[in-house]
Amino acid sequence: VMNALKKLPADSQFLGQRVSTKLQSLLKDCVATLKNYDSDSTVIHGDFHPGQVIVDQDGNVAFIDLDHAAIGDRHHDLGHFISHVELLVLYGKLTNVDARRCMDSFLNGYQTEGVVIGDRILQSLTAASLLQLVHEPFRYRYSKWHESTNRLLDRAARILDTSVPHLSTQLDCQVSQPDRHSNIIG
Repeated sequence: VMNALKKLPADSQFLGQRVSTKLQSLLKDCVATLKNYDSDSTVIHGDFHPGQVIVDQDGNVAFIDLDHAAIGDRHHDLGHFISHVELLVLYGKLTNVDARRCMDSFLNGYQTEGVVIGDRILQSLTAASLLQLVHEPFRYRYSKWHESTNRLLDRAARILDTSVPHLSTQLDCQVSQPDRHSNIIG
């Protein structure tokens, strides 16, 4: 995650100076939290998001697209998953209520297995994952890509706000709908 975050300022220059400056400020906050974080290593998916989960009619769950699987910190997969749930809300493909239910169920599943989830680390990794998605509105040619990009940055800033203790209580913003011919998340 740290390497990807370090590349973002250079990769974001096409978004404009104001966006780039805002992005750099948020990156600084993420890096400050994550730089001294000592994580427990376990097997992770590496690119975990709702599109990587298949559930059959019997309720059996399978994960697909394991080409980024590695040994790493479980918070990375959790943050990445939650950032994509956030993105689905931002693009109107998932309601706040459904997203909250999804995230709570997802996090409760981890905690039921005895996994301790650090809120501040999870917030930072979720925000970092959202920041890595900041190019998506431009990439998929949304007519209001600049507005959508700013809302992604605003969302990451709210997630990083330490006054809000739990991510699922923060779902509250919408981004303009993508163009009908666009497909943001498969």
